[in-house]
Amino acid sequence: MLVWGSDWPVTGVATLNGVETAVTHRHPGGRDAAGNEDRPWNPDQRLSLQQALAAYTGAGAALFGESGRRGSIEPGKDADLVVLGRNLFETPPGEIHSVPIEMTLRRGRVLYRAGSSDEGVLTK
Repeated sequence: MLVWGSDWPVTGVATLNGVETAVTHRHPGGRDAAGNEDRPWNPDQRLSLQQALAAYTGAGAALFGESGRRGSIEPGKDADLVVLGRNLFETPPGEIHSVPIEMTLRRGRVLYRAGSSDEGVLTK
């Protein structure tokens, strides 16, 4: 089981950057930290988008023994969700990092909603 994380310097902690890098094997947006266009490294080791998303979601939940509560969208689970502004499966791989986050929920409660007057403020 492949479980993905955010502990290496190419992508930092932003999940969509990590997903894009897993799929493209390039820096997010195809540019390195200095702004130079990069090339894919080890392109034969790229993941599919479906594999990358599974590594960030269901596999992580399974690792922590929490598959019954989170890691997929099913009735009775915690509803820890991120709502994106575009369908990742219809987004060019090199643009995944720029897909806007519209809303985040934890246990079904909205923590963030883009454009709201309390944008960026966590609710209790």
